[in-house]
Amino acid sequence: MKNKKLSKVSLTAALLILIVSITVAFFTSCGDNSKLSETDSTYDEVLTSDFSEEKVTQTELETESETKTEIETAQESPTKKDLYTIPDEPYYGKVLKPVEFDEDKWYLTFVNKNYVLPENYKPQLSQTLFGTYCQLDARCAPYYIDMYNAALEDGCKLTPFSGYRSISTQKRNFENEMKLYLNKGYTFDEAYDKAATNILPPGTSEHNLGLAMDIVSINHNFDQSKEFKWLMEHGAEYGFILRYPADKTDITMVQYEPWHWRYVGKEAAMEIMSNGITLEEYLGLA
Repeated sequence: MKNKKLSKVSLTAALLILIVSITVAFFTSCGDNSKLSETDSTYDEVLTSDFSEEKVTQTELETESETKTEIETAQESPTKKDLYTIPDEPYYGKVLKPVEFDEDKWYLTFVNKNYVLPENYKPQLSQTLFGTYCQLDARCAPYYIDMYNAALEDGCKLTPFSGYRSISTQKRNFENEMKLYLNKGYTFDEAYDKAATNILPPGTSEHNLGLAMDIVSINHNFDQSKEFKWLMEHGAEYGFILRYPADKTDITMVQYEPWHWRYVGKEAAMEIMSNGITLEEYLGLA
């Protein structure tokens, strides 16, 4: 009888231990789920946060993660370090033409990979636009504001994403792009040329000039957005042109950028857009 009582006590104790264990495991699991929920909430906040000035182009938005991974991998590889050597000399040893300024036609100032601004160039900048970090040359900013407001009335939001960019920022962005190609085994000249089709060298970008704005919409395929359609129909009315069309890359030497809109004044913009030509062709530089 005594042994039977002991067995019942042992069984009861074992059941109590099992119940306690299951209860602890359950609450621990609930705690983990709570943490996951907090993480998901934070992630949603990141996804819906405003764009910043540092995210330079639509291409960078779509490829930023892949590019960052490739660059970081290369930096960790000791066998690749020598490929990152970029000469510390003006314009990377390239012979570039100085930009010609016409104060009366400032809006037609031309820069590209062959025409470079002075190293200390900085335009008179506007206030930041619509709560972003974006600025433009103060002389063309009012036209962008008018265009933005007109588009808004038609249900389109021309969100400014990257306007004026300092030459030092351009230098950092361009060299990061060059490093990506150097890491892939391209020679310095090859890496320079390939990088320049995506991000222009410092001092040769219209962003350094302060007359260009990268515009974004929720849709990453900007040329499929209603904002792009609106710009193609009305942008010229406010002096803005699609600067780098898909069928003119052999002339502009820059990839197709449907988000990049350049101020050239209403008269020039109407002629350029209605005739389907580039700024190079309009200025007789093609």
